[in-house]
Amino acid sequence: MTTDLSAVAFVFPGDDDSYDVLPFFWTPEGSLRKRELRDGMPYRRWADEGFIELSPGEVIDYRDVKARLEWASEVFELREICFDPWNSRQISVPLVEEGFTCVEIRQGVGTLSEPSKNCWSWL
Repeated sequence: MTTDLSAVAFVFPGDDDSYDVLPFFWTPEGSLRKRELRDGMPYRRWADEGFIELSPGEVIDYRDVKARLEWASEVFELREICFDPWNSRQISVPLVEEGFTCVEIRQGVGTLSEPSKNCWSWL
């Protein structure tokens, strides 16, 4: 919320058992320069080029993330929203109340190790 990127990635089945991915990223603008120096990454340039959306101030405005999900439901056949339960309840709870299918996927070795191994098989 204050020191990390938030992301939404839309995953579409492609040809030959592959997938196409459309990602979106957010970060707080207020700490952008500090993060550039710390991480050695050109966040400002990425924002200027449209690869990262900046939230004014020191925290990510999750209303922007939720709005992107709602946009996707209008543009695509959005089947389900998978989310990491850490710090996501302010988005996931209202989405469930609005009728979206939301699936909790914890970020960790126990839940992502096997799927990560499987994804490399099609590269």
